[in-house]
Amino acid sequence: TIGRLVQRLLDAGFQRIGIAMPAQMDDHANHHWLAGYQTFQALTAARYRVPHLITDAWSPRTLLRWYERWRPEAVIGIGSDVVRWLREAGLKVPGDVSCTTLYWQEQRAYLSGFYQNHELMAAGAVDLVVGQLNLNERGIPASHKTTLVQAEWKDGATLRPRVRVVEEAPLRVWKR
Repeated sequence: TIGRLVQRLLDAGFQRIGIAMPAQMDDHANHHWLAGYQTFQALTAARYRVPHLITDAWSPRTLLRWYERWRPEAVIGIGSDVVRWLREAGLKVPGDVSCTTLYWQEQRAYLSGFYQNHELMAAGAVDLVVGQLNLNERGIPASHKTTLVQAEWKDGATLRPRVRVVEEAPLRVWKR
């Protein structure tokens, strides 16, 4: 999801892309979000790099200090803290800065971001168990099985329209 989100922002013309979230959220994702973001940063020209803000000291003050220092054009977050705190500080989202979420939820439909589609994940888990039952398999499988469900993009009101028209950004972090 992080690669797809970064690529969506690059294709929309954003160059200075940051990520900000509480450390426990990245921990919960086994650090996949930080790893994906750091890969993107390693491929990015130095003048466009924005250090991540993934911290145990998650607060409005920490976020605003990071934002003031690095001035990202777009911020990837989780939940609604980033948008709320930037707006409370007087910034216009998406006018001054665009924001996206890796974890879109219906109760925060105003956010732009990816819906992880838990219903489809649950259906995939049921299919896996039914398949095991049909094969008369019992107990814990000898080999670990993973079912992947592609997240679905949700347009919201926190991502400004294309900054510049780009059919395909020169930097590719996600292959279609």
